[in-house]
Amino acid sequence: MTEINPVEQYFFQKTSETSYGLWNAILTINGILISAFSLVIAFSTRFNIALTTILVSFCCLSMLFILWNYISTKHHYLIVGKRLSTPNYELNESERKSDIDSSFRRHKCNIYRENIALVFLLIEIFLIVLIVYKVKTTT
Repeated sequence: MTEINPVEQYFFQKTSETSYGLWNAILTINGILISAFSLVIAFSTRFNIALTTILVSFCCLSMLFILWNYISTKHHYLIVGKRLSTPNYELNESERKSDIDSSFRRHKCNIYRENIALVFLLIEIFLIVLIVYKVKTTT
């Protein structure tokens, strides 16, 4: 197994921490928006229900992508942990290549889903501004 020096280990750890921090922030923001605008739909007749429903839908999709990242990462760590807990287990060359390819694909997909969630967050901000503008102009 390849040894990782302390500096590499530090940056691997920081990369994970910052990803988790971003994912937690996206989940929190979307959870708040879903709660607030679901209440708006339920109790207000002044808000545009179609725009608000679209906003809540984008929030749900964004949360789904981020949760998918968490599940994918958890699955990856479970596989690694299972291997490490097997005494004297060494990967042969084809298994090693397959693992690297699989990890790279998983990481790439996580980045795509994270970027989609961030784009959805920008769309959500635009929708909030639009909803508030419509309420202001109709009153």
